[in-house]
Amino acid sequence: MKAKYTDRGFIFCALSGNTIQSNRINKALHECTTELKSNKHVTSHTLRHTYISMLAELGMSLKVIMNRVRHSNSNTSLKMYTYVTDKMKKLWLIN
Repeated sequence: MKAKYTDRGFIFCALSGNTIQSNRINKALHECTTELKSNKHVTSHTLRHTYISMLAELGMSLKVIMNRVRHSNSNTSLKMYTYVTDKMKKLWLIN
C-alpha cells in the first residue's frame, strides 16, 4: 500500500491518497451513528460546522476562520461566528 499512497494532506482520502467523494464520507458517518445507536444526523458538513463553531468559541478572529475554511464570502462565516459568539456571551453572562 505504501508504494501506491501519496500523502496529499487530506484527512479523508482513498488508499492512494486522492480525495474521495463526500457521499462516501457521509455514508461512513451514517454507518457509525447507526452502530452507536445515535439518532443524530451527522454529515461532512456537520463536521465543518462544528469545526467553525469550535474556532469561534476559542475566540479566533473571523478573518482567520474564513482563511481556514476558505470562505470567500464573509457573510457565510459571519452568520455562524456571530451565532456562536452570542451564544458564548449568554453562557458566560457577558452583555
